[in-house]
Amino acid sequence: MSNITCIITVCDRNDYINDAITSVIKQTKKPKEIIIIDNGFKKTNILPKFSKFIKIYNILPYAGIAQALNFGVSLSNSDYIAFLEDDDLWPANYLETISIHLKNNDMIISKINKLQNNIISKYKNALNKINVQNLLVSNPGINISNLTIKKNSFYNIGGFDTDLLISVDKSLALKFLLNNLLLKVCTETSTIKRFHKKNYTFNKKLYLKNLKIFYRKYKSLMNLKTKFAFYKKYIYYSFKKIV
Repeated sequence: MSNITCIITVCDRNDYINDAITSVIKQTKKPKEIIIIDNGFKKTNILPKFSKFIKIYNILPYAGIAQALNFGVSLSNSDYIAFLEDDDLWPANYLETISIHLKNNDMIISKINKLQNNIISKYKNALNKINVQNLLVSNPGINISNLTIKKNSFYNIGGFDTDLLISVDKSLALKFLLNNLLLKVCTETSTIKRFHKKNYTFNKKLYLKNLKIFYRKYKSLMNLKTKFAFYKKYIYYSFKKIV
């Protein structure tokens, strides 16, 4: 058993949560505990057979992804935290592979594969792409489900940004960078990000609103080139239909 807590957040989605839990239970290196934070209105239909493996906590409905994640970390009894979204998956050797790099790093970021129409393909690899200006305008491959962090470091930088609606994952990585903490991109394993119609990040109105919040929060760090790229991005998504 590892010194890693797995935290899964769920909010009014029952389609994939049991698949996510199964992928954690089948890890070759088991997590110390599995904590599920539910911040939805509806009852989450988790299979009874999982009850002995998980702890479920309900918080204020729609408190937000950052609030849910921060609350989960506060409940953990491990030195390290690995996050997983309710619709994503880990390959069986994920925690075993990530564990190799934990001792000397504050954050581990794995590669991401994409699951769409039952086909798994390569999606993003953040290797050599993690720097402040890049994170301010784009996401080179940082997702909640491919983040593992040292809990003490997480507390030192104040956790996930609760004022953001989405993009809390890359914002966390940005805060680690700005505080001179050690980030490692692990290329030996990949999480599996599921693409489907209920992906929150594909909501155009929410996405544009979050871009405004993100810009107000971090514009002081942006150089002129980054600001121009950010403006272009906002205009592009303003006219693009996001399904």
